Amino acid sequence: MKKVKGIASRAKDGTPEGAEVLQKVVQLTGMPEEVIDSELCDLLGTSSDSVNNLTLDQLRKVLMNYVESLNEEMTLGQSKH
Repeated sequence: MKKVKGIASRAKDGTPEGAEVLQKVVQLTGMPEEVIDSELCDLLGTSSDSVNNLTLDQLRKVLMNYVESLNEEMTLGQSKH
């Protein structure tokens, strides 16, 4: 992931986006930055450069879809037992 030190990207409403969103996710999860970057690229189906332009709203939507898919998988797995 490319970092630009000293530059924090913010949306017009002041919410973080881009590298600042990724840094916050890394900080809150305690996971390595490379793992977060790779997973988000997979979830978004985009390159690392696109992830660096990620908005907080996009992250919310992607994670909501991810959690919903996990829930569906778990529900299907439980119904087979």
